[in-house]
Amino acid sequence: RRQREAELIKTLKGDASRAAKDKACRELQVIGTPACIPALAALLPDEKLSHMARYALEPMQYPQAAQALRDALGKTAGATKVGVITSLGFREDTQAVGQLVKLLADRDGHIAGAAAAALGRIGTLEAARALDKFRARAAKGLRAVAAEASLTAAERLVRQGLRDQAARICEDLQDARWPAHVRLGAFVGLLSAGGDEAVARAVKAIAGSDPAIRSVAIANIAALKGPGVGRRLAAELPKLPPQAQVLLIGALAGRGEADVRPAFVTAAAGSNSEVRIAA
Repeated sequence: RRQREAELIKTLKGDASRAAKDKACRELQVIGTPACIPALAALLPDEKLSHMARYALEPMQYPQAAQALRDALGKTAGATKVGVITSLGFREDTQAVGQLVKLLADRDGHIAGAAAAALGRIGTLEAARALDKFRARAAKGLRAVAAEASLTAAERLVRQGLRDQAARICEDLQDARWPAHVRLGAFVGLLSAGGDEAVARAVKAIAGSDPAIRSVAIANIAALKGPGVGRRLAAELPKLPPQAQVLLIGALAGRGEADVRPAFVTAAAGSNSEVRIAA
């Protein structure tokens, strides 16, 4: 393998055709060691070969690969730079956060948007806070990107156990100024953040008039935790339209809690046949 890697490095450094260098990059993605990284890094500013160099570097676990991509931020522009930024996000490179935060102010909206998306994927507190500021001042064309990046960051924070910080972001993303798909995603994020507030939000959503939010709440019932969750949700059954009752009954049944049975008995004696069958 070392001999083959050396041959591929020679191909990248030489006057081989673009097709040959593309092939070399593909192979180095599989067998590459730190020895090949300088040759790949040299291709990152090349508009025609940057993509394949990134293809090889992205999955490499060596710190030198991440460093090569970070260094390339200062050597690239336009679409090539956007690609490098995207690769850093793919790697969830926490060491790139400082550089990416600065790029949020770039005049090129594509670069600023790519930096926001990358920061969302990285999802550290520093990244999330930078996205808060970016979201607040984002130009109209970048608002959706900013909101989506913040939502992704919130999801990452939940995974890290930073539920309160994630919930704060999702609360803001519930505002009507953000796209509908982001608001729905943020609602799921609030439920994922857990705690008694999550249950209260689910109850409110199920009892509310927005069918989309109600459906999302019902779909996420299985993940809700806390004492008396099933009983609190079952109390909303009589207030819902039949179709929503059917969905809620199915979700509650999946939780397997005994204290929802009285609500099921009542529903089974009701006038709607679909609800009776579900109960």
